[in-house]
Amino acid sequence: MKPIDIRLGLLFGALFLELGVNLPFFPLWLRAQDLDEAAIGLILAAPLLARSLGNPLISAIAERSSRVSQTLVACSIAVVAAITLLAVGGGFWTVLILVIVIGFTQGPLIALSDTLTLRILAREEGAELRYGRIRLCGSAGCILANLGTGYLVGWISAQVVILLLMISAALTAVAAV
Repeated sequence: MKPIDIRLGLLFGALFLELGVNLPFFPLWLRAQDLDEAAIGLILAAPLLARSLGNPLISAIAERSSRVSQTLVACSIAVVAAITLLAVGGGFWTVLILVIVIGFTQGPLIALSDTLTLRILAREEGAELRYGRIRLCGSAGCILANLGTGYLVGWISAQVVILLLMISAALTAVAAV
């Protein structure tokens, strides 16, 4: 792999590492915060709505301004900040507002990463195979997160989920930079 492929692979690996922690284990963390099922359902639905607004809006702004990489960095830093606040904040309304912010800014990360990657690879011959290898790093990150987080939740507690989300979000932001 070329050095740029490794850098892009690390970006996708970190990004999907975060998703591999979030998707299966965030509901367990919410339950550990003494939220009831109705509150958890609303909290889990809210980011989906936020993504449906954030993805096209942020992507369009990034495209029109020709600042895809800068938008990627800004969104990834916003996710780190919101997850960090989530770790120290509490209560239904605080969690709900923060997951909306996370959904709005995290949603476009994959599309922005894809756009950036495809633009870089379009300049070179044989990029199609390289793109698949780069995205494979994302799949590996997701699988590692699923297995590792499951082990840690069973060994420690569901409280470890928020720490792992902060770490993976920070890794994504570093990789984006």
